[in-house]
Amino acid sequence: MKRPAPTRRWHLRAATIAATGLLAALAPISVVGAARADNGGDPPPKGANNWACRSATHPTPVVLVHGTTANQNQNWATLSPALTDAGYCVYTFTYGVLPGLPGIGGLGPFAASVKRLAQFADTVRSRTGADKLDFVGHSQGAAVQMAYLRDYEGAKHARRVINFAGVVSGPPAGALGGLLGLAPGAVGTVCPACATLGDPATYRIVNYPNVQYVNIASNTDEVVQPPSVSFMKPAPNVRNVLVQSYCPGMMVGHDAMSKNPTVRRIIMNGLDPATAQPVPCGPNDPF
Repeated sequence: MKRPAPTRRWHLRAATIAATGLLAALAPISVVGAARADNGGDPPPKGANNWACRSATHPTPVVLVHGTTANQNQNWATLSPALTDAGYCVYTFTYGVLPGLPGIGGLGPFAASVKRLAQFADTVRSRTGADKLDFVGHSQGAAVQMAYLRDYEGAKHARRVINFAGVVSGPPAGALGGLLGLAPGAVGTVCPACATLGDPATYRIVNYPNVQYVNIASNTDEVVQPPSVSFMKPAPNVRNVLVQSYCPGMMVGHDAMSKNPTVRRIIMNGLDPATAQPVPCGPNDPF
């Protein structure tokens, strides 16, 4: 399959980085960049981090783990309120923020980001009294939560793990630094996480039988290709889902997957298979 061309958003990022340098380039990475200074640059999305939340219908708290260059608000502006409205208790945080770049996460050293998730998961469990948690990770967030299960014995406290547009079983075919418009020698400085995500040694997958996994990929993801790197080896507790298996003609890109109604329904069905609803096929959303 021919790899989809990068979207206009990624072209804009690359051109900006090349033209104006690191600080000026990364600040406006997305349309919410100008608003990131509010509330310290890191406000949670609507519905998230209500520490008093207790749900009779969905008693397991859900932790959302964002992707590269995102933050908790930008990545989960759609999914967090949708889950909250459905009766879930949702918790979000931002990891991997480099000095001088407030509100732009997922850039810092990968190991530190995994540790940050471990600390946040402990906080959620402590403050809610829950022993088990569900995790939903987008893009780099998928790799971070998979490493947390392995390196911090997180699998003991995980019930369901949903990865989408994620790098799970190996690095994508294209260099992540190249997608950001970075010269090879600059990747480790500008985006330490990108350098780690490009290393096959990062993906030492462990399938924990007590955890239920759902891995979601799109043929038209312009960042994570081939889609197989988003999947785990088949197993009774593993479900690998291609968006186009539901909607053959759908075009949904990397960033758009976090806001797309088709993907959102697949995620929600994965969190609660007993109440699964039909997956809708909406309009194309390549960006």
